[in-house]
Amino acid sequence: MRNHYVRSSLAAQTGEILDVDDVFDTVLYTGDGGTDRAIQVGSGIDFAAKGGLVWIKNRTSASNHVLQDTNRGAGQDKSLASNLNSGETGTSTKGHINSFTSTGFKVDAGISGQGTNEETNKSGRNYVAWCMRKAQGFFDVQKWTGDGVSGRQILHNLDSVPGAIWIKALTTTYARSWICYHRQTASSSPEDYYLILNETNAKADNSVMFADTAPTSTHFSVGHSTNVNQSGVEYVAYIFAHNDARFGSSQDKSIIQCGGYYGNGNVNGPTVNVGWRPQFLIFKNPSNGSMNWRMYDTERGINSGLDPRLMPNTTDAEQTTFDKLDLTSTGFQLQHTGSDMNQNNTLITYIAIREPW
Repeated sequence: MRNHYVRSSLAAQTGEILDVDDVFDTVLYTGDGGTDRAIQVGSGIDFAAKGGLVWIKNRTSASNHVLQDTNRGAGQDKSLASNLNSGETGTSTKGHINSFTSTGFKVDAGISGQGTNEETNKSGRNYVAWCMRKAQGFFDVQKWTGDGVSGRQILHNLDSVPGAIWIKALTTTYARSWICYHRQTASSSPEDYYLILNETNAKADNSVMFADTAPTSTHFSVGHSTNVNQSGVEYVAYIFAHNDARFGSSQDKSIIQCGGYYGNGNVNGPTVNVGWRPQFLIFKNPSNGSMNWRMYDTERGINSGLDPRLMPNTTDAEQTTFDKLDLTSTGFQLQHTGSDMNQNNTLITYIAIREPW
């Protein structure tokens, strides 16, 4: 059986040959107020043919995050916000993605006379879009209708064991939080715990979320909680791989890691070795219920002295007042004593995506 972390040399010679920029891109753009603004992404990211997720945030001013995926489709009623517990929402004056294309996606700017949205294309606002194409060993999107049965298995297409899973109920009249599995939420049995993407909450131990069942290379399990498997309610899951070495010309490189490290509480923080230089990072302290999630990427800047950060669980504009971390050729080092990313003797989770080689 193939180990899901490192592919054998025989397995590495099969399947689609992909590099990082074929499946992930961070795009910066300035809003122009147009109603069908085309945003171009990396040449390998064909959303129309391959599918995936676009996640947009206004950097300039406070507004909701916008997450839309090809499984659910484009349009004003398909927008999710990582900072809200509401289901699919969208109006003519709210930001959304109009369509997914072979070269990127198109965003909306509301109806003239009824306000222009802050969320995706208001004139003069600065935006970031994180674009994730579906690919084995990297990222997948799955949708299902709940049946209320604990231990329900959901098929996925990663072809490797997931490192992180984010689940959201879609029904607009059925507000439920984003429920997150991460393989390093706890030092043992992480499937027993969950985090909430739209809150600061610490990890909670509850079998009704992931049925206390570890995910496999083909399925993950959900319990009977209304957050993940209420009968008749539709759900979507964003599924992240972990350290699956199947990328590059020799199909022997990994491009995503869902890991953890222990903080030391010092300005000279821990150095984390992921094996390569990251371009995108998400952090959460799963033991501290007052700490926000954190997001960084190299397009907006890391190693700049003041590292621009955004927070998935808030509407806050980009903050540029903290020097939190530096990148290395093999990972990153913490540079701040804050409990959000460097609480002493505390396990901190992260998702890292590799920089193109």
